[in-house]
Amino acid sequence: MVTAYLSSTTETTEETLTLTETGAHTGIFRGTIVADTAGAPAADGLIQVQNMGQLFARYRDESDEWVSPAVAMTISRNTITAPGYGIQLSEITVTEPAAFALDTNTVRGTAAALSRGILVQNVTDTVLIRGNTVKRFQHCVYFAGTVAPSYRYNNTDSATYVFYNNSSRAVDGRYNFWGRPATDSIAAGGNPKNIAQIYDNFDNGARGMVNYTCWLDAENGTPAPSYTSATIDLVNGSGSPVTYYRLQDTVFVRVTDPDQDLTAGADTVTVTASSTREPGGEPVKLAETGEFTGVFTGWIRSDTAGSAAADGLLQARSGEKVYVHYHDATDSWGQEADRRDSVLYGNIWSGTISANTTWYKTASPYYIMGTLSVAATCTLTVTVTVIPANRPPDITSTPVTAATEDAPYSYDVNATDPDPRDVLIVSLVQAPPGIITIVDNTMTWQTTVENTGEYLIVVQVTDEKDAWDRDTLVMTVEAPVRIREEVKPSAPVNPFTGFAAAPNLARPGEPVWFRIGGLAEPATLELTVFDGVGNIMFGQNFRYDGDRLAADGFLFGPWDLRSRSGGYVTQGTYLAVVKVRTDSGRGGTARTKIGVKSGR
Repeated sequence: MVTAYLSSTTETTEETLTLTETGAHTGIFRGTIVADTAGAPAADGLIQVQNMGQLFARYRDESDEWVSPAVAMTISRNTITAPGYGIQLSEITVTEPAAFALDTNTVRGTAAALSRGILVQNVTDTVLIRGNTVKRFQHCVYFAGTVAPSYRYNNTDSATYVFYNNSSRAVDGRYNFWGRPATDSIAAGGNPKNIAQIYDNFDNGARGMVNYTCWLDAENGTPAPSYTSATIDLVNGSGSPVTYYRLQDTVFVRVTDPDQDLTAGADTVTVTASSTREPGGEPVKLAETGEFTGVFTGWIRSDTAGSAAADGLLQARSGEKVYVHYHDATDSWGQEADRRDSVLYGNIWSGTISANTTWYKTASPYYIMGTLSVAATCTLTVTVTVIPANRPPDITSTPVTAATEDAPYSYDVNATDPDPRDVLIVSLVQAPPGIITIVDNTMTWQTTVENTGEYLIVVQVTDEKDAWDRDTLVMTVEAPVRIREEVKPSAPVNPFTGFAAAPNLARPGEPVWFRIGGLAEPATLELTVFDGVGNIMFGQNFRYDGDRLAADGFLFGPWDLRSRSGGYVTQGTYLAVVKVRTDSGRGGTARTKIGVKSGR
């Protein structure tokens, strides 16, 4: 047996608790003490603690050191049924390094409005949420804390939100079953993306992202593949990172990307080395350093005199930078990412200058490594040009702010920089899911039928000294003209006395009118009525000029139930088809059936 000591913010004098070993030679000791909220703080075998109070425990180990638990509190192996809140950790300030653990609980609700299975709000230390099953709540997990939780290996169902991140912090939500099979929206495609059941940065730009890669394919199921973010470094021949290369040096590159360790042999990846002199760059193939290392190395020689062509040599001039670029197909979020590194390239000096020397500005910069001294009988002359402070780039292109659903969108971002040697990089600070930056700084987005609406896009152009210009635009994705409701015949305009016409039912001689919605601009309407075998009974064109649209649609017609031969049609069902073509070239089609009853 061993003794532990417990106290609280209410009972500061410690209570002693005897712990008993769980079995022979296990080294694990357990004990319990009853928490009381009503009594007075006293050494009575009860630990007094008030609502929202804090518990403390400590134990003196064999080395006479005091040990406190790493986990402040564990809520484990409970079955909870609650119409409102299941488990709530709220407004807790932890003064010692610790964590709360919610472990292997089953929490079920009734899908009531504003219900929450697990609520973590304003807790100042780590919360470990693992192995829980949370179902039938509006928010299965709601987080608004100050420290992001670790949320793993939990099972949730298709609530309004399986995870609601109402904080600015990114949440590690890997290895969970989100109540969706592998073919549904959670598992399909890359991550991050906008998932209706996850509330995060896509829903509110001030909120953090939720990383849901490695999702489980079923409750307690098999994880999807995990990925690792790649790194790229410019190094020397020994593999150490460098800050410069001398003229004519060999440029060595190292990429670390375990995702590309595909076989037991030496796999390869390709990077691009470039400079201001050769912006198009040279491809450099890197080979894996060994079996299953995920580390790839390679090199390319530099040259200061040749042409900037794809010739296997990297052309660079003194004073420039050397760049390398690697496209990471899947980072730790499961999405594509670009990795870059750059170093200086030029004249490197060290030691003693023993002859009269001039450093000309046309060949600058001159990099001093270590100690540089000038002999007493010599001079060092430096010619300089005063370089103004770095100036930011300027976006000069006119944004494309209109797109059509289920169609490709493209915007070429153009920018200038008053410092002509600066290399510019285009990126997206904020954009709808699926929009990417590709070759030649062109943004493209293949919209879908679900993308109709307005989207805020923030485009940024950054120079190599981190000065930038931003362009904020609101892009509107419009739907093609659609008929919001079916074409319907009106009730007879002049029904005979005593007859109440049923919907979509008319009699010979009673004119039928049609009403159509969804028109937002001038258009031509073509009405055709067919009988049951496809013969045309009636046809006429109508013009909508944008000034006769009532709140419930555009009323046009009538059809007096006569066929093209002039006689009344017979009893039966007829199909009315309206084709709409707007002046801008968009269109839609709507249909409805009309019942005709003979006689009066």
